[in-house]
Amino acid sequence: MRKRSISRIIVSIMLMTITFPVQGAINTGVDRSKIKAPISERYPVILRIGELSFEGKLAHMSEITGEDIEKAIEEVLKEVGKTEAEIGEAEALVKKVAKDNTFTKEDSERVGKEIREFILKQTGMDTPVEIIEHFLGINDRPLDEFLLDSMEGAAKDKAAQILLGELGGPVTDVVEGLMFLSEKYEQDKKKWKDRAEAVNSNRMLQDFYRRINNKIEKISKQRQQGWAVSMDQETDSRYFSFFGVPGNLEIWTIDIMRFVILYM
Repeated sequence: MRKRSISRIIVSIMLMTITFPVQGAINTGVDRSKIKAPISERYPVILRIGELSFEGKLAHMSEITGEDIEKAIEEVLKEVGKTEAEIGEAEALVKKVAKDNTFTKEDSERVGKEIREFILKQTGMDTPVEIIEHFLGINDRPLDEFLLDSMEGAAKDKAAQILLGELGGPVTDVVEGLMFLSEKYEQDKKKWKDRAEAVNSNRMLQDFYRRINNKIEKISKQRQQGWAVSMDQETDSRYFSFFGVPGNLEIWTIDIMRFVILYM
């Protein structure tokens, strides 16, 4: 009985271009994967090689260079007054807090209940839930920043002003009492502080990358237009005979990161 040999032919086609080399950039803080080349149209395409077929995407886009990206990053860093290292620290904090998101809804409700009971005891007023929510930052702020601020800082806070206006009491008396109350929750304060910083960092990062992408889009409108083909590890196979021996398996894997045809 003739032995059957099985050969695997893996063909990886890496068609690289300098059109938008995000992966090639050195990442020292800025997440360049969040910087997107403007794409206005996208269509499915099929590449056929003999009996093999591979699915991909055809996108209408503009020519953007690595220099364009780095220039946009540098300009926006100056605009927001940040360094790449600071952007990297913000990215790390957001990821860490998202992973360690241990301050639960129950935690928030518990602290809110304590605040409400404290106000009732000190002033005789049963504070509306909406005011507590404002003070905890559910409406105006993502987190209860009074646990983070100094007494003076908390007194100036918008949500604090809403609360104090409703109570009609001295600003310092109420805020000072709340700050004493907050000492009971040192662990909660740390959780809230981390989350507050993470939310603020995330907002800053969203604005940062939005500014960069806006600059990239503006540049793209002044550049050549073209079509880019991409295929992500698309695989197909067929059996064939090799020197008279049947049953050989041929596997092709096509990985086209970007192949661009430019036109004016």
